[in-house]
Amino acid sequence: MNNAILFGNGINRCFGVKPWKDIVDNMSSKTSFSTNDNFLNVLTFDCQQIQASKYKKPIDLISVVLNDTRLKGQQLNSCKRLYKEFTDLPIDVYLTTNYSYEIEAALGFDTIDGKIEDNCTDKREKKSSFKRANDIDEKKVFHIHGEERLKDSICIGLQHYIDNIAVIKGKINSIYSLSNNSNFEDNLKQALKGSWVEHLFFSNLFIVGFGLEKSEIDIWWLLAYRATLIAQKLIQKNNIVYYCTNDENNNMYPYLSSLYVDTETLNILKGNWKQCYSNVANMIGGRI
Repeated sequence: MNNAILFGNGINRCFGVKPWKDIVDNMSSKTSFSTNDNFLNVLTFDCQQIQASKYKKPIDLISVVLNDTRLKGQQLNSCKRLYKEFTDLPIDVYLTTNYSYEIEAALGFDTIDGKIEDNCTDKREKKSSFKRANDIDEKKVFHIHGEERLKDSICIGLQHYIDNIAVIKGKINSIYSLSNNSNFEDNLKQALKGSWVEHLFFSNLFIVGFGLEKSEIDIWWLLAYRATLIAQKLIQKNNIVYYCTNDENNNMYPYLSSLYVDTETLNILKGNWKQCYSNVANMIGGRI
């Protein structure tokens, strides 16, 4: 079975990228739209975008987000060195919810002078991120929620999340029109072949620096669908390991366990997250 890593914003935050709450607050300050943590937080961006479009000079909120999530100079170089501890592992597939290109930089791509589009595996996908990946030295990086160079692909609000789910669901639904005598698992592999979703079902997946917020509705939906297929014995169980600190999102553990996701608890010494992620790279290396 293949191995893959799914990265969230955790590693980037070690080097100065804002936490998502601060990014949302920054957008709110520009649109005067008040956020409410008790409401559907995935809808926040949609409301902010609607508010921004009402101004005589509309505000480009996507550019605000990209600016808040972009690393430069020494921070980028330091971040690249930490990612390299993961990219040096014998793993060829990386998934990330980040929009910027730190993983590609760790693989040796020149993020300043290089043209990332030359390494794109599917230039037809401009909005959806189903199969589009950047192929660097035969290793693939999937930006599953969009990437910097394609602003229409940036997945933030409820509408875009639903669009992504619709694309994935359409691919999965295609297998139900096949003969009942066909093997379900083989048909699903064929439907998802070459996409990032394939690795949630058929690779050993390690989840690193990813908060798995309630707003990540596409990931939660896929984990639930995968678990249903495993419970019904329609597919074999792959291994998914979620690395999390003892005090971080521990209310998720019962849900993750029910969804056949293992959790690995991390000890953070004196808030040293960089060392923690370095330890995670070693832990993954010991599993593969």
